[in-house]
Amino acid sequence: MLTVAQGDPVVPPEIIRLMIERSVGQESAEVTEARKRVNRLGGREQQVLALLGGGANNAHIAETLFMAEGTVKGYVSRVLAELQVENRTQAALLAHQIGLRPESSEQQPTA
Repeated sequence: MLTVAQGDPVVPPEIIRLMIERSVGQESAEVTEARKRVNRLGGREQQVLALLGGGANNAHIAETLFMAEGTVKGYVSRVLAELQVENRTQAALLAHQIGLRPESSEQQPTA
């Protein structure tokens, strides 16, 4: 009881265990909504978003995904519209919220 006397809270172990079980694997409503919006994107659009989330500019995205820079601009515009965000920064934040990583989106050219 010294803990309580010092002002520290005491939580029974079974309550802590229950709190952990309920919180593990659950996403906030904001992240769940972000994930739904990203899942509406096509595969190539998701690749562009992942690279945006990693801070890549259009030239780097074009080089990484083997496409023209003008094509990248089109993809970026579609991504922003579909995600209903105003700029690349907001899109990048959304990518981070859901854990979308550039390294998982890069692909090699096909013959």
